[in-house]
Amino acid sequence: MELGYWDRVKGNALNEARGTQGGLYFKPGNYLVQVQYCKMIKTQQQHEAFVAEFKIVATDQNDPNLQVGAEPSYFVDMDGKYPDLALGNVADFIRAGLVAASHQAGDEAVPSVDDIELTTDIGKAVTGEENLLAGTFLHAYAFNKPTREGKDFTRFRWRIPESTVSLMSVVPVVPVVPGAPVVTA
Repeated sequence: MELGYWDRVKGNALNEARGTQGGLYFKPGNYLVQVQYCKMIKTQQQHEAFVAEFKIVATDQNDPNLQVGAEPSYFVDMDGKYPDLALGNVADFIRAGLVAASHQAGDEAVPSVDDIELTTDIGKAVTGEENLLAGTFLHAYAFNKPTREGKDFTRFRWRIPESTVSLMSVVPVVPVVPGAPVVTA
C-alpha cells in the first residue's frame, strides 16, 4: 500500500500549522483607503514586520484586483536589509494616520505631521488591541522606485484626504479589529 500524504504528517503538525496570510499589495496609483487594522507579525524568516490592512474607498487604479472594496496590505519588513528606512516608512505612515484621525474626529487643534512626537507606546497602540488608526481614512500615493539591483520597490506617500468632510458624509467610519465581524454600509 502506498503511503499517502496524510500518513506522512508527523504528530501534531497539522494542528500546529498556520497558513501564510499572503496578501493583495498596492500597485502604483492613488488610493483613498480606510485603515482596517495594523499589526506586527513574524515572517517565515522570523523577521518582525509591520502590516496595515485597508479597504479601498476610491482609486485611479485600473487593476481589477485593486478596485473599490478591495482590501490591500502595506507590508514593511522591520528586520530586512534596511531596518532604519523601514522604521522611517512606518513612522511616516503612523504620523499621517494620527493627523488624519485627529482631523476626522473633528479635533479643534489638529497637529501637523511635524508636530507629532512618536513613542514606542504609540507604536504599541497602533498595532495592539487598541488599534488606534482603525477606521481612519488616508490618501495613499504608491509609486515604484528602482532598487540598486534594478527591481521595482513600491514607495508610499501618505496624506490626509483632501475632502474629509464630504468623505465622512458618504462613507461611515467602521473600525475593524482582527477577528471581529466586518460591518459594511
